[in-house]
Amino acid sequence: MEVTNLSDKTLQISSITSAQNFITINLSNSNLPIILKPQEKMSFQVNLDAALMKGKTWGQVIINTDNQHTPKITLYVTGRIQSQDQIKKSSPTTGQTPLPHLTFSEQAQKLFPKYNFVFNNVTKNLAKCDFGRCLPMKAYIQLLIDQKIPEEKITEAIQYIYGPKAITSMEKKSRKSPINTSRLKESIQKALNDNSKAKLELYVMSYCPFALRAEKSLEKIIAEFGSKIEIQLYFIADPKTSNSDKTTDLFTSLHGLLEVEEDFRQVLIQKYFPKKLFPYLHHLNKNIKTANWKECLSKAGIDQKKIEKLMNDSQSRQLFSDNIAKAKKIKIHASPTLLINGIKYKGAFK
Repeated sequence: MEVTNLSDKTLQISSITSAQNFITINLSNSNLPIILKPQEKMSFQVNLDAALMKGKTWGQVIINTDNQHTPKITLYVTGRIQSQDQIKKSSPTTGQTPLPHLTFSEQAQKLFPKYNFVFNNVTKNLAKCDFGRCLPMKAYIQLLIDQKIPEEKITEAIQYIYGPKAITSMEKKSRKSPINTSRLKESIQKALNDNSKAKLELYVMSYCPFALRAEKSLEKIIAEFGSKIEIQLYFIADPKTSNSDKTTDLFTSLHGLLEVEEDFRQVLIQKYFPKKLFPYLHHLNKNIKTANWKECLSKAGIDQKKIEKLMNDSQSRQLFSDNIAKAKKIKIHASPTLLINGIKYKGAFK
């Protein structure tokens, strides 16, 4: 794989990781951090473990940089494990490497006509797009489907990443107007009618754009219902085997190392500064990719030194491990998922 610095400034790469355990990254020719001058390129090797991959057709390589505008670059690895005999049979006589043959679900194939692949001045309907540049977009849609993301949220994600031209005119006409958050209020009020208090459990990934929307909706809910509701955040992440004491070496999350750190930080705020968690999120979620978390702690009135000290504590790591275990125990994988007194909320977050 190749990374090119397209800016007119130097770019520092601080880490390269993968969210999947079947991908390993070979950096034998490079030492971190990597400094790329303008227009400079860096190549590195990505290896897939065929036994662990088990028919999967996508994976992510996450590159963290010092660029405040692009702190994280996500590369999608798409392909299918083939034997050498299969490769020889499928290779064209020109000697070119054949495009990987990907298998997409029936749901994904129904969604492809709703989107366009846009590159420079080329716009092509994704269902009819059969050249290599389209594969990551198709693989991304399949990834969202695998995570059980609703179709309307897939459309929002495609527009957010690829721009408004990626949505076909047919899909724009069919999209419904946003559902009013009154449904969320009604669900909470119904829970309060049956109980003296409504317990809300929100399962999220801190860098998930849909989770940010849910948290912003809950800010208004807190202001309206106050002490009648109790909110607890649980995070969707995975432990991994490591002899390191660093939190980022012990856990993985879909959006990379920065997300693991932020998940961990929010678990600590929730434990030791519970009333200040949502004031912190109010400042952070305005633009989580560029926000300075230290400044957000200060604005929320949270002791920065205490949080930094706790993040290096083994008991804190156990607290985080216990937190992410809850989602696994009840088999929640999609961010955001909201339970109100144990019942899954199926409405929208405005």
